[in-house]
Amino acid sequence: MARTTVRIVLPSANADQTIKLLETILAEHARRETATPGSSPLKSSVITAIQALIGPAKADRLKSQELAAQAAALLEKSNKALGLAEGQNLRTEDTGLFYAAQVRDTLVAELRGKENEIETFGFKVVVGSAASPTRKPKA
Repeated sequence: MARTTVRIVLPSANADQTIKLLETILAEHARRETATPGSSPLKSSVITAIQALIGPAKADRLKSQELAAQAAALLEKSNKALGLAEGQNLRTEDTGLFYAAQVRDTLVAELRGKENEIETFGFKVVVGSAASPTRKPKA
């Protein structure tokens, strides 16, 4: 004879589903208590605890979503000013990267032969050497 197994899943990774579950628990408890007082199998201390946390949790969640939208807008504004927004590059005028490229080019011209000094301006400078290309003999 097969054994019956029961698994009851909690939405532990989804806040919206958790809130919905807690609201459903409160609603069902209230429905049962309204129909027949004392008919809900849930302890009143648990219901009181859920009621105390659900309101602030929902309010905090809503506020965090508003702040996340504000943060995303500010990040996009910052990226646009720096020249890091989508579609921008170092040739996009009046951006941080545009001016940094101008400074780089000026320093390369002014400090030719002393490229390591460019590092003092905050740039990462990599100096290397490459072998001269060899030409293939003509056939």
